Amino acid sequence: MEPKTIIVAVVFFAILGSIYAVTYVLNHKTPKPPGCEDLKAQCKGCHDKHCINHPEYHR
Repeated sequence: MEPKTIIVAVVFFAILGSIYAVTYVLNHKTPKPPGCEDLKAQCKGCHDKHCINHPEYHR
């Protein structure tokens, strides 16, 4: 392999990793919309008992 190809691959994955890290941090800093603070008590959207928001999950 040529050194140029390796450098391009490393830079490409570094850019992808940086984009992932920045969007991850920005997503966690975003506040929850009004009315979505506590979904566990009001969740009746599906019948999946393994969903963390389903009331049966916590029993």
